[in-house]
Amino acid sequence: EMARFSSAFAAAALLALILAHDGSAFSMTGFRAALRPTLRGSAESRSPIVGLKCEADAETTDTPSGLPPMPKFFSKWDDPNYDPTKDVVDTDVPLQIAAFYGDVEEMAKLVKEGADVNEPNNRGWTALMYACRYRHEEAVQWLIDNGADIKMSNSFGATALMQAAHYGGPTHLLTKHLTAEEVDFKNVFNWTAFTWAGKGGHADSARALAAAGGDVNHKNMKGSTPLIEASTGQYEKNGNQDIVPTLLELGGDVFAMSDEGDTPLHNAAYLGFTYCLDLLLKEGADPNAVNKLKESPVYNCARGGDPEALKMLLDVGGDPNIVTIDGRVALHEAARWGKVEVVNMLLEAGADVNIADKNMSTPLHESVLWGQPWDDGETTYILMQAGAKADAKNKDGKTALDLAGDDEEDECVGAIKGTWEPEAW
Repeated sequence: EMARFSSAFAAAALLALILAHDGSAFSMTGFRAALRPTLRGSAESRSPIVGLKCEADAETTDTPSGLPPMPKFFSKWDDPNYDPTKDVVDTDVPLQIAAFYGDVEEMAKLVKEGADVNEPNNRGWTALMYACRYRHEEAVQWLIDNGADIKMSNSFGATALMQAAHYGGPTHLLTKHLTAEEVDFKNVFNWTAFTWAGKGGHADSARALAAAGGDVNHKNMKGSTPLIEASTGQYEKNGNQDIVPTLLELGGDVFAMSDEGDTPLHNAAYLGFTYCLDLLLKEGADPNAVNKLKESPVYNCARGGDPEALKMLLDVGGDPNIVTIDGRVALHEAARWGKVEVVNMLLEAGADVNIADKNMSTPLHESVLWGQPWDDGETTYILMQAGAKADAKNKDGKTALDLAGDDEEDECVGAIKGTWEPEAW
């Protein structure tokens, strides 16, 4: 049974990601909305699917990469052990191969023999794009000095400047040759180099773009700004934590909302990026802002399950009882995912233990429904101790005990009947 559940969930999650992803910034709200009607748990652990914690770069759609598309669920760039120096160049244009490796001597030889410095491959990539993508500063400068066209774009509309901004290449070498309008050139998904700098987490690139007149608050096709992209935490993997304070220093709007209504704080709260959270809150970010689904940062944080992040939000007035359009509150999510510490924190902050969503399900229903498959009754026990009503019925007329069944050995059953308690208690 568990194997079938695992396979079904994996398929549902993949389908949901495909439906939610349209080639723009990763959409947590869209992903959740697509996934909600199918399955609502992970067979691996009582925790949101790991994939929701990182951006699926989907190089065949939104990443301006000249490397072969990856037939995997997540991009190779999400692998902290990935070594780009071991890539095999995928172009048959000799000058581009030399640029890929940053071999200035070979590039000079090829150009002397008649190679076109601006020859594109079948995806529109040029030697300059490869040199920028792989951060070969000397090669970039040589190509510019020898006539490389900085304004050329590939089949996705991505320019050499976007490659440099996204991957930490020598952005400053390019911006000095561009007008402010050219710096803000948009690819087919309405991303600018500034958007990519935010996503990639490269503060030096952001500063160079701002100095050249780039728009720090430009919105892509999903309404995401560089700061919203930065709050998804790509910088955490790159170790470039200075991207968020840099964007704020440059005028990044802490109150900006994506088309789905998510603010930078929504992303940071869900993913538990406390460093980012702290900076955003100090700049006045609203812990009670709601997106189009009426989900607040506290609600997102309860789903993500990071106690430290939740404490930060509650300490500045985050409301645990903000109701979503589905009638759910943060405690529903914490109970569903079995986040014991988060459940306790929400209850201490005044969360309503018996609030029912549009399906008349209470946090107790959630705790039993999603905790029982892992024989996890601790959350159920905590809710009962906090006054959860065991006789509350959902829209199907089921109580939490009806959902739990009559197995006296089951922890959830015992927690409801008062015959079981966690060992630590």
